[in-house]
Amino acid sequence: MQIDTEEKESSILIISRSGPTITKEMDFINKFIEVYIEDGLAKNNLIASKVMEFVDDRISTILDTLIVVEGELESFRSQSNVARIDLEGETTLIPVIIELEKKKLDLAFNMSYYEKLVDYVEKYDDAKGLIIPSYIEQGGLLNQVLSNLIQLYSEKVELQYDVTTTNESWRRNEEQISVAKTIIKENINALIEKSNGDLKLLSDEIKSIEFKLGNAPAIERTYYNIQRDYKLNNDLYTYLLQKKASASIAKGSNTSNVTVLDWASNYRVRSRGPVANSIYTNSIATGLAIVSLLVFLLEYFNEKIRTEKDIEACTDIPILALVGHNEYDSDVVVIQNSKSVVAESFRSLRTSINYLVEGKEKFCVMLTSSVSQEGKTFCSINLASAFSILGKRTVILGADMRKPKIFQDFNLKNDLGMSNYLINKASVEEIIQATSYENLFLVSAGPVPPNPSELIGSPRMEQLIDELSSNFDIVIIDTPPLGLVTDALQLTKYTDANLYIVRHNTTVRSQLKFVDELYRDKKLGKLGILVNDFQKPKFTYSYGYGYGYGYGYGYGYGYGNEPEKPKSFLSRIFA
Repeated sequence: MQIDTEEKESSILIISRSGPTITKEMDFINKFIEVYIEDGLAKNNLIASKVMEFVDDRISTILDTLIVVEGELESFRSQSNVARIDLEGETTLIPVIIELEKKKLDLAFNMSYYEKLVDYVEKYDDAKGLIIPSYIEQGGLLNQVLSNLIQLYSEKVELQYDVTTTNESWRRNEEQISVAKTIIKENINALIEKSNGDLKLLSDEIKSIEFKLGNAPAIERTYYNIQRDYKLNNDLYTYLLQKKASASIAKGSNTSNVTVLDWASNYRVRSRGPVANSIYTNSIATGLAIVSLLVFLLEYFNEKIRTEKDIEACTDIPILALVGHNEYDSDVVVIQNSKSVVAESFRSLRTSINYLVEGKEKFCVMLTSSVSQEGKTFCSINLASAFSILGKRTVILGADMRKPKIFQDFNLKNDLGMSNYLINKASVEEIIQATSYENLFLVSAGPVPPNPSELIGSPRMEQLIDELSSNFDIVIIDTPPLGLVTDALQLTKYTDANLYIVRHNTTVRSQLKFVDELYRDKKLGKLGILVNDFQKPKFTYSYGYGYGYGYGYGYGYGYGNEPEKPKSFLSRIFA
């Protein structure tokens, strides 16, 4: 059996199996999928099932007690020859005791869930059972850390298809998961300790109320004790049934996160035996027709940005520069390959930004995009390099505290960075790192915190920008994607200009329209577009900038160290 992804970083799996009997192989694949879905659902329901067992056990205990107490009450009435004794405080104090007992039961439910959650975190290395049921109080640090752990497990699932377990990204993900688990355990231990304290306070309050009823005559006290136990257990029994119903609903609402797009069937079967020549001919002709149709449809319905006209159709935001594909091993192109087309594009961008900030000598620029993998970090490094080679003291601020990586391009460390400063554990001087290049410095993101957005919105963030602006001529901020989190929007109030990265054949039109709405609402300040990974065959030539006359692959500067691209087969034929 073979399992493949539809494409790189895709969440769609394709399962195939070879064998002599078609029906047998189809049945095997379909059964395999059913068992996989059932196993995932069982893990999703693991904690809910454990809590249900706890509820059933308490119901059984209270029901037995209720039967015994009901017998005692009937026996007392029979022996005392009375149907009822009016006890002072029965209508006011007993209900209070019952409500206090319910609160104790709620605490017991919470503690049971905490214990099951710790047990799951210790035994399993996935996020399938990490849930907070509806009958547990939502919010707080535990909820935040659980959400962070679920996100880390989601990233781990993506990484296992792209990297090995020795890769730096994999090891960093494992370390972050370990830290998140430790925080969860510590938080739960604190919650359990607090719950034990609350239980003691409730027990003391119940004893205090019972003491007020202790001065009644003997027959009334006996009646009170029996009547109290009966009402208490009867009300708790009803309350537990309600809790059981809530837990059952929570368990029943859990669904599998796996969707079967297409079950194994006959029309998916492909023969591997000998085929007649006529069938080959017809198949080739049909295949070519289908491919041509698919190419046409893909071209027609393609939503990705591929030309300047695509950008202009979506927004009025000005295009400041076009940066070509990086053919080099290093991301520090402007310094290491200063005569390349890419380096010239960033020098052109540097000039455009000077106009955008209206000639200021010192300023702050933020770079963002809609999603990851659009080249924010690459562009941040080279824009900063373009300013540093002019003698401008330039610092790059790695503001992506969720996936810090910019420090790797300079072979620096991430042990101390922006997150340490924002939580008041480091000074500005301690987090600034000098790179191996003159006038170019870096403040890395630092260790991943549980609350990046809150830290960026804190007063310490403004203090950090102010101090960097005082010590450097140019501050370049590399942010998380604008379409995923709000960090970039929070930072615009500190910047003099902002760049939105559009990557050729990656950014889709709907994302650009969303940014255009923010631009029209004046939420992004002075904004320009930087087109990254610009592909010559896909874009029309222009006279002024980019890859046309003067800067690009067309006429003008014949840059000496630009790697020569081999011609394609079709190019050699039609040359």
